[in-house]
Amino acid sequence: LNVGCVPSKAILKSAKIAHQIKKAKEYGILSGDAKVDFGAVMERLRRLRAGIAHHDSAERFTSLGVDVFLGHGKFTSRNTVEVNGKTLRFHRAVVATGGSPNVPPIPGLNKVPF
Repeated sequence: LNVGCVPSKAILKSAKIAHQIKKAKEYGILSGDAKVDFGAVMERLRRLRAGIAHHDSAERFTSLGVDVFLGHGKFTSRNTVEVNGKTLRFHRAVVATGGSPNVPPIPGLNKVPF
């Protein structure tokens, strides 16, 4: 919800639309230059995320009777998973993974804000 799929797809959609506007003349459509307002792109992203937050929240699934465990996990057998050192047994499991950015080893990158 907050990283990965939703934010990246929202930004990619805006980029795709800008690209299509720039290429519109190839299709016989006259238009002006596509000017991207990154602040507006990010505002759209926040609106989209807020619109689905209720449906994807851990609180909602907990209220529906789903056991939600947050943390680092690994499967330890066919019907067990270890989450933050605790072994959990299951008949069926849903694994919803998130992501975190990787900072590439670029000289000087650690000297600028990102």
